[in-house]
Amino acid sequence: MTLKISINLLQDNNGVAGEPISKDQISVNDSFFVEIEVADVRENAAGVIGLALDIQWDASILEVLN
Repeated sequence: MTLKISINLLQDNNGVAGEPISKDQISVNDSFFVEIEVADVRENAAGVIGLALDIQWDASILEVLN
């Protein structure tokens, strides 16, 4: 299977994902959303049913907000 995976950073509009962040640049104390898109790009594409991801980051730089 050939997959195309896109990772987009989106503005945080009071807890709702907004427009893409210009040039994917964020600053200290910015809140933002991460959108991950996956597509089956084979000529006879059957689609993607699911994708398991293990996303890691440096906790001293980024934190999860609920």
